[in-house]
Amino acid sequence: YLFIDNKNNYVLQSDKGFEKTQTLPQKEWLELYMEDETSNNLSSYPISITRDDITFPCIRLARPLLDINNRKNGVLIIDLRSSNLEEYFNIFSHNSTGYLEVTNEEGMFLFSSGSPNKGYNISFTEKSSEYGWTYTLSYPLSIAFIPTIPIFVLIIISLLSVIILGSLVTY
Repeated sequence: YLFIDNKNNYVLQSDKGFEKTQTLPQKEWLELYMEDETSNNLSSYPISITRDDITFPCIRLARPLLDINNRKNGVLIIDLRSSNLEEYFNIFSHNSTGYLEVTNEEGMFLFSSGSPNKGYNISFTEKSSEYGWTYTLSYPLSIAFIPTIPIFVLIIISLLSVIILGSLVTY
């Protein structure tokens, strides 16, 4: 949705074009925008959206639009489907044992992919300086050692080769 203050109360929707705000099926975002005069920051929160009798989880991003005097004169709303984010995570995840969790700047849960691992895990946490989101990625600790096994085998073979060659030269 894109709403810029106008006397006819039209809002631009990406799938339906211009529509009167009174006829919108979901207009709580507009009411939140109208009520909150102070916040000029990006906000994000989880919601459920129903389209064509199908309900799916989304993350809603809301960015107030400011005029040249730094006053609010509109709002831009983007809804991200959680299933799309999960698909992107799975493309970059080499196996299905990882777990990703995303929270917003207030610590509110936004999205997760995979299932939390039981036992010992190795976790990485990063905070986005631009959006304030915190990303936590965790994997079982056993996966951390998989890349080192071929190196360990190579060291053992090299050590045995040096011992055998050293013994032959000494003999």
